[in-house]
Amino acid sequence: MIVALSIATSMTISFYLESKIGAMKQTLTVTANIPLPENSNSEKNSNSIFNVLPDSDPPTVLDESLKVQKVISGLAYPTSMTFVDQVDILISEKDSGMVRLVSNGTLKPNPVFAAIIEKENERGLLGISVANSTDKLKTLFLYFTESDNNEVRNRVYKFNWDSIAKFSDGTLLLDLPGEPGPNHDG
Repeated sequence: MIVALSIATSMTISFYLESKIGAMKQTLTVTANIPLPENSNSEKNSNSIFNVLPDSDPPTVLDESLKVQKVISGLAYPTSMTFVDQVDILISEKDSGMVRLVSNGTLKPNPVFAAIIEKENERGLLGISVANSTDKLKTLFLYFTESDNNEVRNRVYKFNWDSIAKFSDGTLLLDLPGEPGPNHDG
């Protein structure tokens, strides 16, 4: 689930993932702060990009100065996100190997990238980051677990993305063993 937390002049986009493996419960939280536009009124609407969605089971927040609002649904095991610009966010999905685009507050129906990944336990598409080399062409970095000749590897790739077409020019930057695994891959 992705939620937006609002504090007067900025908005915090967070998502959290909870999974149970046996008796062990794991929680992952990723957060990024972005400024609200000058003309926004945080009392009426905590953000100018996202529509607030109904949430029958919101997370508990102990700080009364924070407001939690569900703003995106439809993701499966989100593990990482990166802000591409003021209106676009790329989100990685661990088990599907897909990168999903949220543009102007809307989750696009089709992925912008899909990798064939190993997803056992903590393996999968685990990280995404962007380097804004130009306004139109972005350099993206993806970290995921994949098989190569029956050997599991943890790898970081660099891609170009023009915000419209699929990722291109994939270059392997880092190649690490995925064994003994399958835990602690990232």
